[in-house]
Amino acid sequence: MKLRVQRFAPDLAIEIVSANDTFEKLATKALRYRRCGTAEVWILASC
Repeated sequence: MKLRVQRFAPDLAIEIVSANDTFEKLATKALRYRRCGTAEVWILASC
């Protein structure tokens, strides 16, 4: 897996939940954003 390197962390990250996402995958992704300095992470699911 090739990792992408960002030069900055966004203030806000928004993840859109898809049908094949698991809670664990989303939680891991949100934690990764927070550890890199993102102030807030939103996880959105459609109704």
